[in-house]
Amino acid sequence: MSQPYPNHFLSILRCVFSLKHYSDVHDQPFTRSLLFVVIVALVLTAVGLGVDAVGHFKQAAEHASELGVKLGEVAFADGKASAGGDLPRTVWAYRTGGKEGHRSIVAVLDTGDTLDTTEKTTELVGCPQSSTIVVLGRDKIEVFDRDPEKDDAEGESEGKAEGKAEGKSEGKAESKAKGKEKGQDKPPVYGYDNAEKVAEMKKRVEDNGGQFPAFKIVNGKAQFELEKGKVHILCQTTALTALADATGREGTTPQILQAEVKEDQALRDRLIPPDFIIVLSSSEVTVAGLRSQQTVKSELAALSTLDAAAVGTWAAGAVRQMQTATSLRSVLPFALMNGFQLFILALLCSVAGVAVNAVLRGSLVYAESLTMAVYATVPASLISMVFMQLVSLPPGAMWGLAIPVGCGVVYTALGAARTIRTAG
Repeated sequence: MSQPYPNHFLSILRCVFSLKHYSDVHDQPFTRSLLFVVIVALVLTAVGLGVDAVGHFKQAAEHASELGVKLGEVAFADGKASAGGDLPRTVWAYRTGGKEGHRSIVAVLDTGDTLDTTEKTTELVGCPQSSTIVVLGRDKIEVFDRDPEKDDAEGESEGKAEGKAEGKSEGKAESKAKGKEKGQDKPPVYGYDNAEKVAEMKKRVEDNGGQFPAFKIVNGKAQFELEKGKVHILCQTTALTALADATGREGTTPQILQAEVKEDQALRDRLIPPDFIIVLSSSEVTVAGLRSQQTVKSELAALSTLDAAAVGTWAAGAVRQMQTATSLRSVLPFALMNGFQLFILALLCSVAGVAVNAVLRGSLVYAESLTMAVYATVPASLISMVFMQLVSLPPGAMWGLAIPVGCGVVYTALGAARTIRTAG
């Protein structure tokens, strides 16, 4: 018995090149259309992973070559590595956005074996992940805690204490909710008129090796005796990062910091950790993935060939394997995201089918217009991907939405017109 509707996998090709295909599928059960969305989402995910994998292999070859050159100063003998000069030190940094971009990989030379923890290594390269961040804004001091459990516990304790002081009989759940509101979701905020808290913050900064800036209050806002127009890092350790906002920008603290990080490379380097750190010690080479919390090590004596090129090749390969593992773990989230985006795109494009049906006075129902819009998402996604690769557009969400929606609308409208005329 022949199949009444086209095969889904053949449909992926036909809906790009044949308007007749929209007539063939417009009246199919909508469950088949939903299945098509799932299949296309999986195909897009597989294509995306394939592109990533090719890019990772290509980058690994480039990284191996560059690392081999940078490690050329290292002497290898009897399974050991040695180097002169100040140790430890950074010997190479790969930036994803070019010279001004984010440091994706940092290579560190430590043949003196002084870096025995990841915290020491990140502090060396200038990006220790502090447990607490204090931001001295123009009109308030904000405290952000990286430990949600600690933050919630402190918030809950504050909520209970406040409830007790006010003579309120709050239950445990209400106290905890109140504590969370004071904690992770809304960081503690203190005014500069709170002398006790200002003194506390000053002591915390100075205890971590920083210098708390002198300031004066003008029209209710703090003016620091610091260089104007930038964010200053007062101290940065694994315990505390303290920042002073002298930018003069308007907006929330996260918005101000995000804008400054984009414009100031030095600030970006110190606040954003690299994705990977490669450490060459006297006896082993280590690759640590800071985002994935993975660490891979190899003893130098275990390498078949011991020289700078071999160490660079192994380290670049380890980075590639971590990148691939991270991509594979993201398959399900990517597939769900692609499926959701395709369905939303189909809903937007279905308006074109409804409009064409009204203009041509056809007999299409909405489900049929939506079905054609579902198939139109394939050429829309394909054309959008190709266009984005070939043409450099100004950044912005509207560009990313306008191109696929525009393509999908055209295909849906042409498919609906063809279907109506064929039926007539």
